[in-house]
Amino acid sequence: MKKNTNNSCIPRPSKILFKMELDFVICSYAMHLCKKSILPILLYRIGEISNNRVIITPHKKPNCNGGFFREIKRMKKERTSIVWYRSKMVS
Repeated sequence: MKKNTNNSCIPRPSKILFKMELDFVICSYAMHLCKKSILPILLYRIGEISNNRVIITPHKKPNCNGGFFREIKRMKKERTSIVWYRSKMVS
C-alpha cells in the first residue's frame, strides 16, 4: 500500500484504532462480508472515530443508510460500487 500511495495503513489492534480520530475510513471489499447482526455496532464504532466512510464493494450491499450514516455520493465502475457516507453524529 505505501508503495502506491506513500501512506501506510494502520496495523493496530481495534482497541487502539477505536481511540483515534480519522478523516476517512475506507472499507475495501470487506464490509459486505460482515454478519448483519454485527453491522450496526461496527457502523456505530466507525462513526465514533470518523465523520466519513467510503465503502468499496462488488455489489450494492451493505446498505449503510439509516441510523448512523447518510449517503453523500454513489459511483459505479463496472461491477464495483463506491459509496461515500457521512456520519449523522456530527454536530
